Amino acid sequence: MLDRFKMRFLLKLKKYQHILSHLGLSWCVGRLVYFFKLKLKFAKWQTPLVTLNDQFFNSITHRSRFETNESYFLYRSENRRKFFFHPNDFEQWKSQLNGWDSASNSPVKAADKVLNGEICYFQSIYKSIGFPPRWAENPFTGDISKISKHWSEISDFEQGDIKVLWEPSRFSFVFLLIRAFARTGDEKYANAFWEAFEDWCAENPPNSGIHWKCGQEITFRIMAWSMGVHTFFDCASTTSHRIQKMAMMMYVSGARIEKNIHYALSQKNNHGVSEAVGLWTIGLLYPEFNKSAHWKRLGSDLITAQVDELIYDDGEFSQHSTNYHRVVLHDLVWALRLGECYECPLPGNVLDKTILAGHWLHRLIVGKNGEVPNFGSNDGAQILQLTNCRYRDYRPVVRATSFLGSEGQSVFPKGAWDEESLWLYGNEALGRKDHQSVQNDIKQNGLKRFDCKESTLFLWAPAYFKHRPAQSDVFHVDIWWRGENLLLDTGTYSYNSSDPWSNGLISTNVHNTVTISDMDQCERITRFLLLPWPKVRNFNRWNSKDGSYYYWEGEHDGYHRLSNLATHRRCMIGLPDDVWVIVDRVYSGEDEAWEVNWNFPDVDIKKNKISDSIREFKISAKSVEFSAVIISNDSKLNTCFYNGDKDSVRGWESCYYRERKKIQQLNVMPSSSDAYVVSVFGTDVKAYMENENHIHIESNKVLCELVLAAEVTPDSSLLVDLRVKNNIR
Repeated sequence: MLDRFKMRFLLKLKKYQHILSHLGLSWCVGRLVYFFKLKLKFAKWQTPLVTLNDQFFNSITHRSRFETNESYFLYRSENRRKFFFHPNDFEQWKSQLNGWDSASNSPVKAADKVLNGEICYFQSIYKSIGFPPRWAENPFTGDISKISKHWSEISDFEQGDIKVLWEPSRFSFVFLLIRAFARTGDEKYANAFWEAFEDWCAENPPNSGIHWKCGQEITFRIMAWSMGVHTFFDCASTTSHRIQKMAMMMYVSGARIEKNIHYALSQKNNHGVSEAVGLWTIGLLYPEFNKSAHWKRLGSDLITAQVDELIYDDGEFSQHSTNYHRVVLHDLVWALRLGECYECPLPGNVLDKTILAGHWLHRLIVGKNGEVPNFGSNDGAQILQLTNCRYRDYRPVVRATSFLGSEGQSVFPKGAWDEESLWLYGNEALGRKDHQSVQNDIKQNGLKRFDCKESTLFLWAPAYFKHRPAQSDVFHVDIWWRGENLLLDTGTYSYNSSDPWSNGLISTNVHNTVTISDMDQCERITRFLLLPWPKVRNFNRWNSKDGSYYYWEGEHDGYHRLSNLATHRRCMIGLPDDVWVIVDRVYSGEDEAWEVNWNFPDVDIKKNKISDSIREFKISAKSVEFSAVIISNDSKLNTCFYNGDKDSVRGWESCYYRERKKIQQLNVMPSSSDAYVVSVFGTDVKAYMENENHIHIESNKVLCELVLAAEVTPDSSLLVDLRVKNNIR
């Protein structure tokens, strides 16, 4: 018993050591302070429950200026400043807007569904929850949140997946209403906006309940409400009473964000950026508030500091996620444009880093419909829903970000993805030149891209993690062929569901990489914290002199917490004729069970056992038929497929939050830790072994000979020799 207690104590001590060494003393102290702030009810004192009335309104504004709500309405009407657009422009836009619509894909049709009580969750799943929405209902489970406590007294996860409850309260449907209004001029959309706003205020008093718990969620409401007020200001349903109530809700929102923003900043991710943008927005749009000047300065300072720290030199964002990258771009484009409109620009480094981040995301667009790899966490967020494009189409945000640059040119041909830029830049967006460009000069520090004639390979190999990893996915590989994802990432599904689906898709064994001893590369300390963070040694990288093929090799220490310091070494070879070769080995002092996993779409796969150590798989995808050939020096090589496994997260993909579908996951299991596994992918490829370490790979136009090292050490390469011949047939 004593030994067991001692072991638990030592494990906890080691965990705390990891937290301290990776996150730093200031972070740990900040979290302790925040914990006691909640326990001692300090947060409740800082953000009290308030009643919205004239007395409160007078306390937050310059009292002598507004004697009645009518005088305030007159002030707002007479001091309407330039916004991203002006409602008077809608008539000029109509022909362009209608050209982007179709009978099946129109914001008018989608907005009418909202008015009929159908709300789209996470850009994919429609649920009937009435209109105004039943803000406290979880339509996936039928549960109703009856919590009316102060936001600081509510646990993050006591209501199941809280993101489901938050989704309608982001007011993303407002963007549908304003887009429908611009096309039709029908004031029913303005009526709906104000009806939903007033109902939400009645159901969610300031600082009470789950919808006040997250400052980022509050910011997203601020953005949607701000756009709605500007669009519908001249409509009959926009009354002086409603404008005053909106102002009071904006003030309460800003005060709530400010008093708890240090918690958001400590997360080192999109939360801090979003909440700083919320303060900046209120400070600019509501100069009559007695705290506006302070919020404007604070928002600007925090946005600047966050951008400096969280956007890297290659443009990648600290969250290691393509979707959260879009969230932060939406935040920053909004903030920069608002500063331009109010002649109060943010510092130049914010603009430079935002453009750089846009280039990074542009570099990842590879799908024929604007898709990027489903890399990192993906919670279904799309803050500015201003086009008819599908959720996984990233062209709208890249297009909008490119307008911040000085070249004044589009990065894509004209299309429906241009509508977001029209809303953010107004008539100026219509006059931009059509010019396609490819960002080939971007540094590739973490997520590396390699291109062949018709295919692209992405490899996740950061040298080190400056900020916490989102998933245990080092050396994950994505392959795209003719714009179709053939080796894929699995997404997220849900942050809080019953096991194994409670953020289960962060695991190593659902990524296209190697798992050792059935463990993840990082230990899961909390729902979102993985420790220790792996370090990658980029061992070797070069291109052939004629640029016809690539070579990369590296290893990581994600399994060094095992007693034998097991190390995964991987090399990637990109050959002419769209042939990709991945070589995997594990070396350590002891024998370790390990496996290689490859995620294919849920398509027909023909299996062929060529020999005890060679397997061939013919995959029939939509636009291409290709082969996967697995070769090993292990005569006892085992392979199996998972296709929607009932007892685990294997064989599943989630392209949209809360939605999953089956995929084909190939599991390759050598019987010895001394074995190697060579995985070859191509459209018409054959492979065989001349001897244990000499492998021939042949396609229509290329012959490749690999000579593998008999053993691998920290100072040796996986390959002894590599020979490539082109145009052999």
